[in-house]
Amino acid sequence: MLNFGEKLGVSLSKTEWRWLGGLTLAALFLWLVGLGNAPLRDWDEGIYAGVAREMVRSQDWVHLTVFGQPFWAKPPFAIGFIAIGYQVLSGFGAAALQSPALEFACRAPLAIITALGVPLLYLLGRELFSQERGAIAAAGVYLTLLPVVRHGRLAMLDGLINTFLILFLLCLLKSKQRPPLALGMGIALAAIALTKGVLVLALGAIALGYVLLQRQWQVLKNPYSWVGLVIGGAIVAAWYGAQWQTYGWEFMANHFGFHSFDRLSTTVEGNAGPIWYYLLELLKYAWPWLIFLPTALAQAAQQWRRGGLLPLWGFGFFLTLVSVMGTKLPWYLFPIYPFLALLIGGYGLTQISPQLRYFFGFLTLASLGGGAYLLWSDPQLPLIGGAAIACVTFALCTRALSRPNRERNFLITLTIGLYLGLTSFFLSPAWVWEVNESFPVRAIGAMVRENLPPNVPVYLDYPHSRPSLDFYGDRPFIPADFATLQTQQQNHFILINEPTREAWGESLKILASADGYHLIAPQIQP
Repeated sequence: MLNFGEKLGVSLSKTEWRWLGGLTLAALFLWLVGLGNAPLRDWDEGIYAGVAREMVRSQDWVHLTVFGQPFWAKPPFAIGFIAIGYQVLSGFGAAALQSPALEFACRAPLAIITALGVPLLYLLGRELFSQERGAIAAAGVYLTLLPVVRHGRLAMLDGLINTFLILFLLCLLKSKQRPPLALGMGIALAAIALTKGVLVLALGAIALGYVLLQRQWQVLKNPYSWVGLVIGGAIVAAWYGAQWQTYGWEFMANHFGFHSFDRLSTTVEGNAGPIWYYLLELLKYAWPWLIFLPTALAQAAQQWRRGGLLPLWGFGFFLTLVSVMGTKLPWYLFPIYPFLALLIGGYGLTQISPQLRYFFGFLTLASLGGGAYLLWSDPQLPLIGGAAIACVTFALCTRALSRPNRERNFLITLTIGLYLGLTSFFLSPAWVWEVNESFPVRAIGAMVRENLPPNVPVYLDYPHSRPSLDFYGDRPFIPADFATLQTQQQNHFILINEPTREAWGESLKILASADGYHLIAPQIQP
């Protein structure tokens, strides 16, 4: 193992290899536990899973479609991994494509790739920090950040982006001692470009800014850097060339316009927010690690020549960029979390004030109150267990902060406690809380599939589309108001809820019902 690592430019001791292996196993378990216990959510999960399914059916992994229509929003790299999961599961037969195996198969490939970002961040920390403790702490922070783990478990693209971003930065730093590793920079950038298009420009700008500020001219003089960029660029150009050849300017205008550059200056699809939108996102979901960010920023600024520049520059540049964008969505912030973990792990946890025991004492009481509320309102054992673990963890942290050697004991206690609490949380379907914002779709989709032939559209009694219902029903559901439903019911199947059925005013032929929705046959049979 050691010889293999040295060939790759990773010279680690046996203890460090144990840390690397342990972090990998811990991350994989946390990212995969309970992965199929909640349905796919709107919007992106349902859309990407539908596109991936059509990739499998058509075996066209270059030109993406959804219900036969071109899908131009994103390139195919990450969606291809969802398709691999779907294809593996479908190999066991149609009966295997049922919940929770279906959700697990769609989410697992990208969840695994996202989880590998944890050991990669540990290796990146070993390059940045003089002490191994900073690398371990940074990986522990990244492992237990709620938005990183929860969002990385979804069938979405952002976790893959982070893993290849970390790999890119690792190749950048390691290439100073092992120039051939610079080849990995171009490959990593190609993976990002073939996942989220022009996002590669922003992440590449972070790396270029770091090289210029740190005066790492050897990276620019390294021929392997340029060979890697040429190879990666050729791969990206080949895919875009295939789209141009098939679709022409219409693809370019849609892909680079509406789905990319338009989001920089305008609000797309009503996703607006103030300039401090992403600061609020951090304040909502990055606790309790966020309490160490002020110290981390100050310490990293003082040590910017000894490793602090990269996380400082990456954090500040990307936060500024997404904050001034016109379109605001929570997952646009995702690439900031590796830099946040490096800041807190490498600099925020070096000197822990004993005064923080009051903050963690407050968290102990808050967790106790939260557990009591869950016991009364939603008595799910995993959620109650998670609240109990949090309460015990924060109480032990409060105690550790009052004793000598508090940094080491506190960090171990907090990391293990957060890990166990997140594990308990993910055992409950509540981890995908967005599915509770509208009517459930699993049973309704199955009911429609069982009663209608493929490719038959259905008009839906709902004000907007439901991509997750489209996926489970394996057809497009067309949202319509009451007047449109009455008109279309003569020649089309419609899906209505119980209040609409009661208000219809005439008898309807109900083919099947599920979860308060009824599938209605057309008056004139097709």
